[in-house]
Amino acid sequence: MDVEHNALLQEIGRGDAVAIANLRTTGIPRHVGMAAAAKVLAQDITKASLAHIETQRTDGALRKRFDEAADGSLEDVVVELLRETVALIAGRIRARGEAWLDDSLRMEGKAIALEERVIRLVSAASENGKETGS
Repeated sequence: MDVEHNALLQEIGRGDAVAIANLRTTGIPRHVGMAAAAKVLAQDITKASLAHIETQRTDGALRKRFDEAADGSLEDVVVELLRETVALIAGRIRARGEAWLDDSLRMEGKAIALEERVIRLVSAASENGKETGS
């Protein structure tokens, strides 16, 4: 039974080592990268979209469209609606980035816990081997 127990501990430890490697080399870096990209994207989308809207407004393109549509007073309403929409989009992207960062922090915690468990399993297997004379 002690040999089987030792083999089981070693197998669990090997599985944890693979999970740790996957988290450290793929999962965590990917999520940190996505979080950074989302933050930059939110800033970029906000600046570019608002600049575009303002250019359309100041060069008269929107006014011309609404004058042609018969009611130029709608311009301010549409511009404000577009600004709110852009802010909403940026907020959603920012929130996704924060969620990805939170995910990466949880993964880091999981990797640390698995590393600690591997250390305990290796120690237990080593102690078990000493007791059984293996």
